[in-house]
Amino acid sequence: MSFLIIGCGPGAIEAPPWDAGIDSSEPVDASVVDAGRAPTDSDDHANNVYEATTVEAVSRTEGTIHYGGDRDYFRFTAPEAGVFVAWTDGNIDTYCELLTSEGRFLVGDDDSAEGRNCQVRYELRARRDYVVKVKHYRRQGLGDYALNLVGPIPADACGNGEVDAGEQCDDGNQANWDGCSRDCTIEELPEGCTELETDRPHATFLCVEGQRWSDALETCERFGGSLATIDDAEDSAWFGSQAGGAWIGMNDRQVEGEWRWSGRDSDYRNWNNNEPNDHGAGEDCGQVLGNGRWNDANCNRDSAFFCER
Repeated sequence: MSFLIIGCGPGAIEAPPWDAGIDSSEPVDASVVDAGRAPTDSDDHANNVYEATTVEAVSRTEGTIHYGGDRDYFRFTAPEAGVFVAWTDGNIDTYCELLTSEGRFLVGDDDSAEGRNCQVRYELRARRDYVVKVKHYRRQGLGDYALNLVGPIPADACGNGEVDAGEQCDDGNQANWDGCSRDCTIEELPEGCTELETDRPHATFLCVEGQRWSDALETCERFGGSLATIDDAEDSAWFGSQAGGAWIGMNDRQVEGEWRWSGRDSDYRNWNNNEPNDHGAGEDCGQVLGNGRWNDANCNRDSAFFCER
C-alpha cells in the first residue's frame, strides 16, 4: 500500500492515499509551557469524554498539552461504517486512544505515526459517536500537536488479509501483539516482553524489565491490551508460577479501598494473609506473588508485569 507524504521536515507525517483533503502542510511546532501548571480556563480542549471538543470525521485540529497530566478529548460521528484513522503530528511524544462515546477503551497507541506521534485505526459503525483522547506520553510532558482524522478508508487497506504494496504483512485484523501490527508491519514485542504459552482465552505476556505500575499499564495499552485480570484460583496459581511479585491490573488508585481491574472486570479476589494493608498509606497497586496470592504494593516500585490482550 503506497503512502502520501504530508508536509516536510520535523513533524511531517506519512499519511495514506485516502487522506481526503486534510491540509497538514504546516507541521505543528512544539511549544513548551510552564511545567506543572495547573488546569486553567485557558485549557484548549476538555479533559473528559462528556465535554469533548466536537470535530468532523475528516478534519485537522490543533491542540496543546498545557500542563503535566493534561488530556484532550475530541468527539466525532462516523458518517459511514468503515475503518477510521486518527493520528497526531508535531514535535512532542503523544499517546492517543480511541474510545466509545461513553469512554470505553477501544484501542491505544504511542509511536505508530511519524516521529513520536501516535496513530489509532479502528473499524467503526455508521452514525455512532466516538472519542479520541490525546495526551503526552511522559507524565510531565508539554507542547503543541495537531490531531488528524480521516475515514472511512477503502476496504483494501491494511487489515484485509492480503499483503498489498507498502505492507510487510496483513493478517486480516486490526490487532497488535499477534505478529502483524494494525499498521501491517511485522511487530516486535517491547524489550523484555515474551508471550507465554497458556490455555487462557486471552493472549498473555510477561515483561521482565521493571516498570512502575502506571508505566506498565501504558506499555500494555500501547499494544492493544491491559495489565492482566485474574479470573479464578487456577488462573492465579498459574500467574504466580510464571513470576512472583509482578504487577497485575488490580488497583485502588481512584478510591482508597475500592479495588478494581484496569482492564477486563472480574469478581475474583485472592489476597495474601493480612493483605491488602496499605502499608505506609501508599500501596495502591496489586502484585501476584509466587504462591499465587496477591499483595498491595507502592505503585512507584519498578516490577515485572503481566499484560493480556
